[in-house]
Amino acid sequence: MKKILVVGGAGYIGAHIAWLLQEGGYQVRIYDDFSNGLKSRV
Repeated sequence: MKKILVVGGAGYIGAHIAWLLQEGGYQVRIYDDFSNGLKSRV
């Protein structure tokens, strides 16, 4: 399983990219400072 880091993963685009990568078989880690993102998206 490949691993990937999504920076800004709690934002609109980052959350969708993280979801697509996870569905594609990647192990996804998300890094975000939540200045614009929402914790509910993680």
